[in-house]
Amino acid sequence: PPVISTAPVYLAGLAYLGIAASAVAFNLYYILIRTVGAGPAAWNGVAVPVVAMALSTLLEGYQWTLTAVAGIALALIGLTIALRAKASQS
Repeated sequence: PPVISTAPVYLAGLAYLGIAASAVAFNLYYILIRTVGAGPAAWNGVAVPVVAMALSTLLEGYQWTLTAVAGIALALIGLTIALRAKASQS
């Protein structure tokens, strides 16, 4: 069975993930959707992994691969196409 650590640093990280990184971020995202709409808010779904990978590069020495770059490019292209198609329907 899984073992849960009682170390303060582990519990603090767990609390952060449960409260700030999940509950608060989820509510902020819904505010963003209400403010700018679902289409423009979808950029968040593309931007977050890109920023995470950039931070990982700076802080952890992440090595970019062709697959990672291609994935980011495809995500940006796909979202751009989707938003342009929606804009032309309006």
